[in-house]
Amino acid sequence: MTVAQPNATGAPGYTSELPCVRESVRHARAFVSNVLAAWDMDDDMADCGKTIVTELLANAVEHTETPVSKIIIERPSNGVVRIGVSDSSRGAPHLEPADPNAESGRGLSLVAALSSQWGYDTHPWGKVTWAVIEASADRAVSTALGPKPLAEEWTPPLDTNGLRLVLERFRAWRPLDIEEVFDDLDAAIGNHLPPASTTVALIDRLRGHLKQLSDITVAGDGFPPTAEMTRLVQQARLLREECTPAAHRQAVGLARRLAFVTADLIEELLEARWIKGTE
Repeated sequence: MTVAQPNATGAPGYTSELPCVRESVRHARAFVSNVLAAWDMDDDMADCGKTIVTELLANAVEHTETPVSKIIIERPSNGVVRIGVSDSSRGAPHLEPADPNAESGRGLSLVAALSSQWGYDTHPWGKVTWAVIEASADRAVSTALGPKPLAEEWTPPLDTNGLRLVLERFRAWRPLDIEEVFDDLDAAIGNHLPPASTTVALIDRLRGHLKQLSDITVAGDGFPPTAEMTRLVQQARLLREECTPAAHRQAVGLARRLAFVTADLIEELLEARWIKGTE
């Protein structure tokens, strides 16, 4: 990841280069949050900006083969922010209907719902897909302008309740902490039994790790899981639904079974390069 640099000319702004991989999303969100905080933008603007950069970068990861994306944040005027993400493809982005209950695939529909305008600029090396957000009370669900050339007419794909549901899920999103997962795996299947006082909490954390890893496995429409990944996700769902035994030894057995499936799923995701291991 390169250090954020202020724009030398033009509108006030900052840029940052990030590897075009899923793990860069949290860095992009933090970058947007820091820049908007420096410009004294409110929390609603920051939430919209982080959601938009998440979807734009995810779109670049899923639909292009870009090694490095540039995150571009500009302030054309007071209360107006333009967020762009570059990729190496010159293909036009496509707006598709969104399902508010879907875990993925919202993409540009959500970007359009949150922005006052969005589009893309082509270059010899690829394109920059961008969106504009404005500090106004009715910004959340706006009539968005399609990518250039302008669309004839567009109806927001989400109503207010649907958009609120999506935003709540993004606010609850937590990046994968692979070191924490490995620590819990060691506690569950290491040389020493976990003590009775911590086993229940360990099981709860392992269930959470498996849920997060399972979500990563099935999140991308452009990256279908392998047969082994699918088998492990199904096994993980059954294990997560098991009740925690009252007896310590049986509880440790459940913790170990959760840990073994977690370790196998991590191995599959690492081999597919969907997640990164420890440095």
